[in-house]
Amino acid sequence: MANTKITSRVIADNSVGISALNVTDGTNGQYLQTDGAGTLSFSTVSAGPTFKTFGTDSIMIGDDATGTINAADNNTGLGVDVFAALTEGDGNTAIGKSALGANSTGNSNTAVGTRSLTANTTGVNNSAFGQDSLTSNSEGNSNVAVGINAMLSNTTGSQNVGIGQQTLNASTTASNNTAVGFQALLSNTTGTQNVAVGYLALDANTEGNYNVGIGPNALGAATTASKNVAMGAGAGQLITTGENNVAIGGDALDACTEGGANTAVGKDALGDLTTGSENTAVGWTAGGDITTARFCTAVGRQALRQNTTTEYLTAVGYSSMRSTTGIANTAVGNSALYTNTTGRWNTAVGDNALYKLTTVDANDAFGYQAGKSITTGTGNAVFGSYSMDVSTATGYGNTVIGHGSGRYMSSCIQNTFVGSAAGDSITTGSGNVFIGYAAGHVFTTGGDNIYIGRNAGGAEYNAGSNRIVIGPDLNADGNNKVFIGKSGSAVSLNFTNTGTWSQSSDIRKKRNIKDDVLGLNFINNLQTKTFQWRPSNEFPKEWNDYSEENTQDTDVVMHGLIAQNVKEALDIEGVDTFSGWEESPDGMQKVSKAMFVIPLIKAVQELTQQVKELQLELKNIKRRII
Repeated sequence: MANTKITSRVIADNSVGISALNVTDGTNGQYLQTDGAGTLSFSTVSAGPTFKTFGTDSIMIGDDATGTINAADNNTGLGVDVFAALTEGDGNTAIGKSALGANSTGNSNTAVGTRSLTANTTGVNNSAFGQDSLTSNSEGNSNVAVGINAMLSNTTGSQNVGIGQQTLNASTTASNNTAVGFQALLSNTTGTQNVAVGYLALDANTEGNYNVGIGPNALGAATTASKNVAMGAGAGQLITTGENNVAIGGDALDACTEGGANTAVGKDALGDLTTGSENTAVGWTAGGDITTARFCTAVGRQALRQNTTTEYLTAVGYSSMRSTTGIANTAVGNSALYTNTTGRWNTAVGDNALYKLTTVDANDAFGYQAGKSITTGTGNAVFGSYSMDVSTATGYGNTVIGHGSGRYMSSCIQNTFVGSAAGDSITTGSGNVFIGYAAGHVFTTGGDNIYIGRNAGGAEYNAGSNRIVIGPDLNADGNNKVFIGKSGSAVSLNFTNTGTWSQSSDIRKKRNIKDDVLGLNFINNLQTKTFQWRPSNEFPKEWNDYSEENTQDTDVVMHGLIAQNVKEALDIEGVDTFSGWEESPDGMQKVSKAMFVIPLIKAVQELTQQVKELQLELKNIKRRII
């Protein structure tokens, strides 16, 4: 060797000679290589990949097969047998063995993956990503397939989207479907306009149309069913042929097979329904036990939870009508009709309304806790918060209207209370009518009474029976009486032994008949007076009529009797049974003017007798004179 040392300067100047390398010179275009053991030699560069340019701005790498492709523009191909049949198609991209292999005139297709869009001939605007994706598509247009075997069997279907392994795998001619997730719409053949998102969503659908399944196994068993919507894991997963269902929430409508037109929103809503139709359930486990019932509405967590086959039920609110199986019930409000089982025709509106009712029928309750205490009573109508809500109520036929009215009713029957706090303390009375704020509110028992007016009967503690009181703050002082007016100014009638109204006087109803002693002397001892009323705050305080705020008309001039004078006249006669005078329990004395007709009759009779005697005496005097 002429030079055994190669310096860096020599290399930098590109002045290394063959003699310095101690190798045999190669041919033009060869390159120098080493064997890794210190020996250098010249080698020829291997040939590059096969490629072909064609048309305008088209290239094919990996295959240089000739054909009539020079009219195809703007195509890009990478892989063996790509564009094998291309003639005039433009704007296509094929990557992978046999990708777009049969495409002839199809335009604007993208195929990535072995045999992707391999059978496409004239289809346009398709996108396939994954081995065998859209592999059978021939004339279908505007499809998107992403995943191994995605839309494997599609031939002429168009406007489909399949993302995920084997999505729309069996679909052939169907169009306008969207499938996202492993095997979503797996079995679809001709069903159109379906949307499936999630693992195995709508995977059994074959011919069903217009379905939406979002979530793992959503509408997983549907085959030919149409127009269903299921959103959530397992939602509507067993529906086969049922149509027009909506299931939103995990396992909502998950047992339904053939039922139609159901709406379930919430986890396990209508979870046990199989063939029932036209039900609506919104809330976790709402209507959860319904199986075959129809026309039920349940809104709220566990609303209508235990009903199975009963139809025409409406429950709105948390746990409303939770245990009901009785027909034609309506419950609106938290826990309304909560305990009802077989009761029918009940309506409860308000939180806890008719809460304890179990097996009875035809009750209506409106208001917070209205009728909460009713258990076995039937035919009650309750309107107002806290009305009939405390004691266990078993009575029937009661009508209670007003906040807090009839709160302690238990075995009462056929009462009517209207007004806030009306009859709010009564427990066992029946047949009473209390109308007005706090009317009869202090009574605990009593029957067949009528109290009308604000706080009517407010100073009484036992209603007794057959009392009629009409007027604000007015009270009765005994049974079988009528009081009309206002506190401190009222008229009364004892309808069993006094009064100006017609009353039976048949001798066949009477006994111990005696001549009355009250007559002319009694009448002559009475004093008729004119007077005006004192204000009620000047009354004795022990009177029921006493009031700090005056309730009397102090200007009116009255014509009448003084009760104390009447009592004196009676005492003179030694009579204590005359009903024209009486004393109330609170000490107030009263007169009944109509009762004075009886002693007046007696007085007239006595006067007549006196006249006859005087006439006889006068006749005798005339005879003596003559």
